[in-house]
Amino acid sequence: MCVLVVVATAAAVDAAAQTHRIARGETLYSIARKYGVTVDLLQRSNNITDPTRLRSGQELTIPHAHVMRKGDTIYSVGRKYGVNPALILAANEIIDPTTVRIGQLLVIPEGGTSSPPRTETPAAQRRLPVAPGPAATARTGSGENRLWPTDGQRTRINGKLTGLKIAGTEGAAVRSVSSGTVRWASPSRGFGQVVLVENPLGYIFGYLGSAETYVVVGDQVEIGTEIGRLGLNPHDQKPNLYFLVFKDGIPADPWQAPRV
Repeated sequence: MCVLVVVATAAAVDAAAQTHRIARGETLYSIARKYGVTVDLLQRSNNITDPTRLRSGQELTIPHAHVMRKGDTIYSVGRKYGVNPALILAANEIIDPTTVRIGQLLVIPEGGTSSPPRTETPAAQRRLPVAPGPAATARTGSGENRLWPTDGQRTRINGKLTGLKIAGTEGAAVRSVSSGTVRWASPSRGFGQVVLVENPLGYIFGYLGSAETYVVVGDQVEIGTEIGRLGLNPHDQKPNLYFLVFKDGIPADPWQAPRV
């Protein structure tokens, strides 16, 4: 999951989602300048793979966006728009909220619980509901008594990512360590499938690195519910699960985050 840096032009302002009908001679670049957004943002919001193949009369969605100003935080922006901060992070492919800069343009998901378009797996083929199984626990003798999403050596990480890297086994089950609601379930360019689960206490648990997922936005999960299967990281081709936790848009310690 790479940090998506989209720097706004000086004319950019907070904009509500709207539509634009393409006129003759317009390009994606000229439309982006008109609304103070980026070409990449327009392409992603409208599923455009080839920006040279626009046609007159075609309608584009101009996404709801926010330009980061001095004093803004992901949490304050989420509160302003009534959107869970974790959804803003996911929509903009941001893992560490402290990396957001003044002038950066953020996509604001509509309605607070939206996610990018995805192909829905037919209900008959979905793995939910499943009988919750035991989440992986610490190895004997570690002195810990915590639930973990998958078994493997755990390494603390700080920097672009803040949380844990779990060196697991390809194809191993990835299980939710807390009950809650699935707020995000979508592929990422850098970490395979990403699932975010919000528990009743407002903690967001992030599971990055599955090859496939068995949940969709809105699903209710319990402790031990299988939410996916571990895959190979696109960067190093190793079966690493990145386990992150957020509270109010700020990274929290995965060891201390409450499993409820």
